[in-house]
Amino acid sequence: MPPAASPVRRRSPRSRPDWSEALEALPAPAQDWVEEVNLATEGLTEAVEAINGRSRPLRIGTPCAGFEAPYFALRQLGIQNFEQTFVVDVAPHATKFSRNLQHAKTAWLGQDKGDLLRLDLTVLPAVNVLIAGPPCPPWSWAGHRKGEKDPRAEVFWRVIDLIAELVRRPGDDALRCFVLENVEGIKFEDHHGRRGIDEVLRRLRTSVPAFKIRIYDMNTQDYSLPQNRARVYIVGVHKSLEVRGRSFCTPWGPPGCRSGRRPSRNGEAVQDWLVPKDKVADQFLQVPERLREKKRKWDEALAERAPAGWRIACADIDRPVESSFAQLRFDGVLATITTHFRSWLWLREEQLERPLERSIMPIELLHLQGFPARDPLLAKALQGLTEQEVVIGAGNAMSVPVIGAVLADVFVKTLVGRLDVAMEVSDSEDLEDDLGVETSFPRFKCGCWLHLRRLPDGPGGRLGGVGVHSGRRSEKLLLGRDARRASGLLMEAEREGSSVVSRVHAEILPGRQPGEAFLRDLASTNGSWVLGKGKVSPEDVEGEVLASGDEISLGVDPGSWQGGPDPSDFRFLFRIEMPSPKRRRTGGTADRPAVQPDLPQPPPAASPRTLAVAATKDLPSAAETIAALEELEKAALVGAWKAEKEVNSAQPTLRNRTLRGIGVSGEARGPPVPAAATVEGQELEEMLWKASREAEVRFFMSYQSLARRGRDGSVPGVPKMVGRLEAG
Repeated sequence: MPPAASPVRRRSPRSRPDWSEALEALPAPAQDWVEEVNLATEGLTEAVEAINGRSRPLRIGTPCAGFEAPYFALRQLGIQNFEQTFVVDVAPHATKFSRNLQHAKTAWLGQDKGDLLRLDLTVLPAVNVLIAGPPCPPWSWAGHRKGEKDPRAEVFWRVIDLIAELVRRPGDDALRCFVLENVEGIKFEDHHGRRGIDEVLRRLRTSVPAFKIRIYDMNTQDYSLPQNRARVYIVGVHKSLEVRGRSFCTPWGPPGCRSGRRPSRNGEAVQDWLVPKDKVADQFLQVPERLREKKRKWDEALAERAPAGWRIACADIDRPVESSFAQLRFDGVLATITTHFRSWLWLREEQLERPLERSIMPIELLHLQGFPARDPLLAKALQGLTEQEVVIGAGNAMSVPVIGAVLADVFVKTLVGRLDVAMEVSDSEDLEDDLGVETSFPRFKCGCWLHLRRLPDGPGGRLGGVGVHSGRRSEKLLLGRDARRASGLLMEAEREGSSVVSRVHAEILPGRQPGEAFLRDLASTNGSWVLGKGKVSPEDVEGEVLASGDEISLGVDPGSWQGGPDPSDFRFLFRIEMPSPKRRRTGGTADRPAVQPDLPQPPPAASPRTLAVAATKDLPSAAETIAALEELEKAALVGAWKAEKEVNSAQPTLRNRTLRGIGVSGEARGPPVPAAATVEGQELEEMLWKASREAEVRFFMSYQSLARRGRDGSVPGVPKMVGRLEAG
């Protein structure tokens, strides 16, 4: 005779169960989300290997992250070489969870230390990536939707202040990437007619203008979990870490699916994620006294709405059946898990006349959020928490597969995971900018690498003026009619009530080779076209390849011109113009002529930072500083005058003039070069200009050093000298 089954122990919602035993009772996930991400994200394996092979660990900071879903996502992705540098949270459930987990190097937790509004942001250590989930009630559909008027919105603004503070850290300590998660309602108007996302983007663009910001529209049910949980992820990456020709964007965006959501597949039903029925505690089989009347109405609704052959039904019976937020679902997908979630299940089995009924257990809510049931660290973190605290934590948490997919997309499509290499590239680019050195692709005289020239008479017609300049220091051209966001502003669009051009319409970025560019349509309302190639697909993250001479139309379909075009249709028709690479000369480069071995070379240029340090070391006293400054001022003025005189006198016969060695002061030195070393007029002018500029840089660096040392009057004689210089 088999032994009698032991009675199921009842527990109150505030009891502290054995979470290790509860986790062991959970079934294995119906699908492995990491395998799904690997299949959908080409290059993820290499990106993970690059992170694990870094000389320093990837440093992560997580303010307002609750049950630390990013930490578990990184572990499941196989990333080992990362450091949880700090965690900040004020909520009691999150405080207990993080203290048990002991995963962070430093922690500010609880009401006394974890209040972000009172915390001194300068004490937080530097990180490479910041991931946060600020409070969502100001924009949640289930809340009052007060938006910016809700005091809890201040936490979001404080997180943006923290981002700005971390970005200001020097060198490789500066923040390079951030991820902010919130509810879908932040994209829609609140009760005051404002969209929270507009204010968030405005503050971010003001605080961190050097970051490329994108918005990910994500839903948990698209990432291996049977839960309808729509969320917005705001991702920012420093522009120096972008990979040319690639764009981080919503993961798993298949062609023809504008939302980027994958269709759910068979087997992703909630019953596949539940503990066996013989291990369900008795308290989850009974309806609480306060919900019995609501439950009776839900039973009536089930009898009326249930389709033929249904197998599972679920509803949040804590909500009235008449509520617009209440849903009775028969597709095996839960509604959004919240902090007061009371989902009731009706499970039909063929051998039973009546369906089995039960509510979802707190540990199952964590399972349905993607937390790894077999990870021993999860059991460690849950010890001592009540069932109600676990429900709150699950309702506030990010879905582990979703934040994992977002981070995987960023690591694959940017250099965030390869910061050792990226910092070297960034430093060299900054040095080139300081010295006025041209970048790897050619530019026009104005400094632009691309011009959009108007075609007022239509395709192939006469050329108008340059409608859009790419800009001297910008590598990407963002086209649109929003003056706050677009670097290439299409002003004509403001004349009409309904413009054919979107606020942020398209983006053009340099190609891999000189004379090549990529056009990306940013899901604009009316689309973008390359004449002869067709419409540009918004799902094409690489973009349409452009060459100099191609013609593009923004917002107007060229197919509509066949029946007699209106001249106004051509106001956003442009011809692409890019400078041709300079010809190489024997023994020289594309940018410089050949130089004879016996020609004295100018000294190597130094950056302003180096000059400032040198000036400080070489001028230890006020008298020496003033004397050196006067000499530098004289050299700068003489050099500039001689350079200008040389250029003016050379204009008539510039192409046949022989090149002389140019010193820092602009004076010619050394013997004349043979006639074979003649240079173009523009190149000679540039060399003369650079010579005078070097002298001016030295002068102004010395002047700044002098001003810092003597402006307060502590060094005799210096204030008078500074005042004379400032006066002209």
